[in-house]
Amino acid sequence: GVPLSKLKFVEARSSAAPPMPVQLVELAQWISAYYVSPIGMTLASMTPAAVKKGVGTVTRTLVDLAPGWEVAIAAAKRVTVQQRRAVEALRTAPDIERPMDVRDLCERADLGTPEPVKRLVSAGILVAQRRTKVEAEWRAERAASGVAPQLTAAQHGVVESIGATIGQGFSQHLLFGVTGAGKTEVYMRLIERTLAAGRTALVLVPEIGLTPQTGGRLMARFPQERVAILHSGLTAAQRNQHWNLVSAGQVRLVMGARSAVFAPVADGQLGLIVVDEEHDASYKQDQMPRYHGRDVAIRRAQMAQCPIVLGSATPSLESWFNATERKTSALHVLRDRAPGLRLPHVEVVDFAEERKKFPDRRVHLLGPRLAGAIQETLDS
Repeated sequence: GVPLSKLKFVEARSSAAPPMPVQLVELAQWISAYYVSPIGMTLASMTPAAVKKGVGTVTRTLVDLAPGWEVAIAAAKRVTVQQRRAVEALRTAPDIERPMDVRDLCERADLGTPEPVKRLVSAGILVAQRRTKVEAEWRAERAASGVAPQLTAAQHGVVESIGATIGQGFSQHLLFGVTGAGKTEVYMRLIERTLAAGRTALVLVPEIGLTPQTGGRLMARFPQERVAILHSGLTAAQRNQHWNLVSAGQVRLVMGARSAVFAPVADGQLGLIVVDEEHDASYKQDQMPRYHGRDVAIRRAQMAQCPIVLGSATPSLESWFNATERKTSALHVLRDRAPGLRLPHVEVVDFAEERKKFPDRRVHLLGPRLAGAIQETLDS
């Protein structure tokens, strides 16, 4: 054994809050046993390096017209020309550009200093909010409208079926819907119910490239909620900021790629997990510990006693088998596309015939017909 002289003893127990909830520690133990990986390495991979180092963060101030701003501006003793320009710039800005970064507002209203904006906030004419840099950037990319569309009968049935399980313990659901069937809207309605129940929703997407689009949709649909984004593509400061927001319970909407499954949501607070495109191989971690994000999400839902929704237009073999044979997962099907959407026309092209039809043209990867159709679309 190791000589006693080389051992270090525990001098005191830290009074600070634990770095991760108890359920996450138990999840790490499960990953270590199931995927045969050292527990130390597993725990280390669950906490971003930026969080361990306590890296600082960058925030931005966003402003918007305050509720009842017309009354406030009429009651103000003095409103300068610069202040009126700032108000007018916000009033005429498209909804997608509001709330607006103070620096952008100063540029748009031709203000040499942010002082007029600060005075408008003090007067209650504008309202200000601090956002992390990534939130501010993605909020600008949000969908043009956060208005909920009308559900189809099939969507309504799925929402009611899964929605009834929120707050009722663990349940596993496979949402199988063709492309364009409206799976995202089902997610949104379920998230809405989760938030209404005072719980936190965790949304996983397979690739970092999908996070701005998904994050923008969530911000547009739930403008009153802060959205925490967790993935390895963020700067160290951004990861630290968002991790701590979740850990402190200041965020009820968490979204990210594979590693977001380790979001430090407090024990008893997690109310729903959504795994979009559950079949995607990107959920598999190819470095130690080598885990599958989808399966870890299922295990976390079991520990948190909350429903989990696996969505896909092409379900993985495992998920399909679990839903149709083992019956460990409830199957929900959306067979038709949303109203107004049609499946694209697909045609198999024989390149040998293409060469005969277009002897004077070189047949490359796309083929003459497809290349011509693409060019026609670009020109129109």
